[in-house]
Amino acid sequence: MKKLLCILLLSNTAAAQHEHHHQESPTPQTQEADDGPRDPHANSGGYTQHSNPYVVQGMSEHSHGGDDSYLALLMERFEIVGTKDEKPLGQFEGELWYGTSFEKWLLRSEGEVFDHKVSESENELLWAHAIAPYWDTVAGLRYDAGNSVGQGYLALGVRGLAPYWFETNANLYIADEGRTAFKAEAQYELLFSQRLILSPRLELDLADLLKTDERLGRHSEKATFGLRLRYEIYRRFAPYIGLETSQYFGVKETSEPQPAVRNSAVAGVKFWL
Repeated sequence: MKKLLCILLLSNTAAAQHEHHHQESPTPQTQEADDGPRDPHANSGGYTQHSNPYVVQGMSEHSHGGDDSYLALLMERFEIVGTKDEKPLGQFEGELWYGTSFEKWLLRSEGEVFDHKVSESENELLWAHAIAPYWDTVAGLRYDAGNSVGQGYLALGVRGLAPYWFETNANLYIADEGRTAFKAEAQYELLFSQRLILSPRLELDLADLLKTDERLGRHSEKATFGLRLRYEIYRRFAPYIGLETSQYFGVKETSEPQPAVRNSAVAGVKFWL
C-alpha cells in the first residue's frame, strides 16, 4: 500500500512540473518572409571594392571580370601533309588576338605551303564582340591570296562554344559583283587523359565565286574531316599525328586533272604563346 502511494505521489509531482515548464516556455515568433529581391549591398556595411578598411593606398588596383587586355598567339595547326599521289606540303592555321574577354581584335591566317612558298592563304582581320556567355560576333575583312590574283571580302560571323562542348565558327563573306562565300567549322576534344587528346574536326567551305577565272587555287567548294591525336608535353606545346580526308565539289578546269577526294596523313604541332 505504501509503495502504491509513493508511485502516485511521484507521478503527480512530474505532471505538475511539466505543466509549469510548458506555461513558461516562450511562444516562437515567426518572421514574415520578404518577397522582394535581396539588396546585394545590404550586408556590406557601406563598403565597396575601392573603399574598405583593407584597401592599400598607393597600390594599383586589380581589375576583375575580364577587363584586362591580353596579347596571345594560338597556332592551331602547323603541319606537314602527305598524300599517296602528291608531294608533301605544309598547312598552317593560326590566330593572333589582342583585347579583353568581351572585345578583341583578331588576326587569323590559314593556308598551304608548297615548294617553300605560300601557295594559298586566307587572311582575316576581325573585331570580336561578346554577345552571350561563350559566344562572340565577328566582323571585319578577309583577303585571299592564291596564284597571281587576290580577292577581298567583307566578313560577318559568329564563334563560340556550342552545347556538348563543340567549338564552332560560322562566317559569311561578301565580295564585289555579288560574290559570296560561306565557311563553317566544328571541333571537339575527347580526352583519354589530361595530356592525350583526340580532336575530330569538320570544315565546310562553300562558294559561288571563282567559276570563270583562277584566283584562289584549285577548288572553290569542299568538305574536310580530320582526326588529330596530340600529346601535350607542356600545356602550351603539343605534337600530334592524324588523318584527314577532303571531298571537293567545285573542281576547276585546269591543265592538270584535280582529284575529287584527297586522303592524307598529317603530323605537326599545336602551340600557343
